[in-house]
Order: sequence, then structure tokens, then C-alpha cells
Amino acid sequence: DVTPDSKDKYTLLDDLRGHEGAVLDISYATYHTRRWLFSASRDHIVRTWPFEDIKVRLRERRAMAQADTESRAWTWQWAAQAKKTQKKTPNKGKKPGKKK
Repeated sequence: DVTPDSKDKYTLLDDLRGHEGAVLDISYATYHTRRWLFSASRDHIVRTWPFEDIKVRLRERRAMAQADTESRAWTWQWAAQAKKTQKKTPNKGKKPGKKK
């Protein structure tokens, strides 16, 4: 699925897999309130893709990307805090025991 960014530039939003051969043509249609994308390929198959399903996939993909970003940020914060804590520990690497 692609959307136009400008007159001649497009951005890939999702990779719809399902054909064995190269895609030769795509088209869309509206039937009642539903919109459909059709793709035809060298494998002699025409596939039907409901737009609503594509929207759900894109929403889920964005949510997962956001969760990944937040997870990495949390990991970096945790690692930085752990490093600070290690620097504050006076007996780092020494076994506790009696002082002479």
C-alpha cells in the first residue's frame, strides 16, 4: 500500500504478500460502504484486499513500532540508572568482611 507524498514520490506503508509472481496491476473499487483493493500478478491470480483490513494492519504496525520505541527508551534509562548506582557503591568488587 502506498500513499503519495508529493507529485511523483510515494511512501511504502505496508507490504501485502500473497502473490507468487510479480504484481502487474492494481485497482480499487467501492461496493456499498466497503472499499476494496485488487491486485493481479504473473501467477494468474487476482487477490482482493479489504481496505479496512489494511487500515487495521497499519494501525497495529504503528502501535507496535511505538511500543518498541518506548521499550528501548525505558531500557536505556534503566541502564543509565544502573550505571549510576554502580558508581555510588563503595565496596564494588570487594567481599564484605572484618576490618582490621
